[in-house]
Amino acid sequence: MTVGDDRSQTKEIITLQSLIVQEQIKQQEQVMKRKLIEEKEALKRKLIQEKEALKRKLIEEKEATKRKLIEEKEVMKRKLIEEKEATKRKRIQEQEKTKRKKLEIIKIHEDELRKPMERSFENEPSSSDDSFVECSFDTDIDNDSIKKNICPFDINFMLQENNHFNESIENCIKDYIGNTLSCAKKIENEYQNEFDQLMLKLLRILHERTSLLYLNTQNKKYLEGKSPDCTFIFNDINVNIKKEDNYLQDFVVIIGDVKEPTKSIDDTQARNEILTYLQLLLNKQRRNKIYGFLTNIKCIKFFYVQKNSNFCLYDYFESPTLNTFDYLFDVTPSMHILTTNTSIIGQSKNISLNKETWIIFTKFLIMQKDFYEYTTLNISYIDILLPNRYSIEKKLGKGSTSNVYLLEKTESNTCIDDPEHCVIKICRQNEYSLLYLNEMKMINELKRLNISNKFNLFFEDIIHLSPAENVLLFKNELESIKTLPLIQSKQLIDIIQYLYDCNVIHRDLSPQNLMLDGHIQQLKLIDFGLASKYEKDEITKQLPINGTIAFGGHEFLRFISNLPLDSIKSQFYAYERTFDLKSALHVIMYMNDNNVQLKMKSIQKVEYFIDKTTQTLTLWKALQQNNKYYSNLLNLIDDSIQSSSTFEVIKKKLEKFI
Repeated sequence: MTVGDDRSQTKEIITLQSLIVQEQIKQQEQVMKRKLIEEKEALKRKLIQEKEALKRKLIEEKEATKRKLIEEKEVMKRKLIEEKEATKRKRIQEQEKTKRKKLEIIKIHEDELRKPMERSFENEPSSSDDSFVECSFDTDIDNDSIKKNICPFDINFMLQENNHFNESIENCIKDYIGNTLSCAKKIENEYQNEFDQLMLKLLRILHERTSLLYLNTQNKKYLEGKSPDCTFIFNDINVNIKKEDNYLQDFVVIIGDVKEPTKSIDDTQARNEILTYLQLLLNKQRRNKIYGFLTNIKCIKFFYVQKNSNFCLYDYFESPTLNTFDYLFDVTPSMHILTTNTSIIGQSKNISLNKETWIIFTKFLIMQKDFYEYTTLNISYIDILLPNRYSIEKKLGKGSTSNVYLLEKTESNTCIDDPEHCVIKICRQNEYSLLYLNEMKMINELKRLNISNKFNLFFEDIIHLSPAENVLLFKNELESIKTLPLIQSKQLIDIIQYLYDCNVIHRDLSPQNLMLDGHIQQLKLIDFGLASKYEKDEITKQLPINGTIAFGGHEFLRFISNLPLDSIKSQFYAYERTFDLKSALHVIMYMNDNNVQLKMKSIQKVEYFIDKTTQTLTLWKALQQNNKYYSNLLNLIDDSIQSSSTFEVIKKKLEKFI
């Protein structure tokens, strides 16, 4: 083979190889192209899927947002409705609150202003005061009402801390527990006697720290025929517990009931009974809060009743049941000491005194006087009068500022100068003490002048005023009057003349303040707490409006009728020298004319004070037109310069219509 052939063959080979390479490159390009197409398709599908997914997501988010907006709208709607309802309730509550506040303000004014008007009608001091001012309360407590209104309270939390529980007290209580458990068949009276002895011993030990005095009143029925077993009064009072008189209810501070050990103090009947007592006392004493307790030897429970802000409603409170002793080992029902007929003398060593309970009870007995919230009478300082020298025998009367009682000399009182009987007038509130001081001052002034030696004939001398100026002591017991015949009507004119000549105005002339000295059949005028003395040549005297309202003169009633309700208490009136004489004439007319008496008592039932005053004025003006004797006497008082002859003329004219 030639070189040319070799070259030609080599060239073919190279060409063939080149073609093969080109073919391979072409195939690779086609593969790459297909791959690119596939990747492009895959990418396109992926983009489409992502686009679809994004579209679905956007739709879902849109739906979710729509649902959220709807939900938020519903929530907002509900919130707006709730806020609207809350605003409506708040507005109603504020309106009710404002209404109650206005009613309370009106009631406060009415209560303050009604007192002198009511005082004018109190013809029977022992009872008539209640007839116009006390609500009619249902003494039977409704159990459903208690369930709704009764609340728990922690008695220990309310008591002051002290460390006066000592070994002597502990031994007394141990003896008490032992005595009450030493016999299986005891009746309730025996348990009561054991409790009495415990109280007397405890208070004897605590005498320097306690303000309380204990009384067994199991059968006394001093509370509307009901008899709380235990009654505590302040120890500066001496009452004759043997006397059957309801005056004791005026002095009650706290009460308790003692049950047999077999009776549960959680029993509804026992609870209602003690709450009934407390509610009755709250009403009778016109106080806001009163405490009591219930015990059955095994345990004790405290209660208190409080006046609700709503008129004539009450809130009831009870403490947890406190065990008075514990057992040192578990006792089976058949072994239970207090529910079997088996004597426990041999088992008493298994009883442990519950000191915590008795510490609480001891603290309860030695609290400050303010804790018990007794506000019926202001008797903080009468210990110098009652316990050692006199005991209270009976209640004589009750006014708007005080209660009056008959005192009897105690057997231990050996003072020769002390009378066997005297009368005590006790202030209801400390704010009235100034009235007592003024009464003492005015009585002394009338006694000093003693015109024609008639002071003792017309007035009752005060033999003592307590240092706290809240208690007055009088020598004689006087009788209340229901009628005013001619002889006593003339005596009343004589009394007014005496005051006139002494330049004194009484300002509180009413049937209640006219009393009879039965020994000499002489009318006497009492209660000079609001009296005042004119200066020389003084024709009228500017004084705060107080005292007699219903029996005041026409000018006085007209002046009050034209005043705004909220300004009456701060107003002054120019009391003329003839004020008492006009009041005396009205009292005489009232007590001698049944029609006048009925009309005035009817006016007393009118709700608002200003209306009462206006109607009273209308009554007296109508009487002036229809009764010539009354009209002539009024004209005589208005036209005459007062002198002895004027008073004599008035007495002479009284003979024509009495």
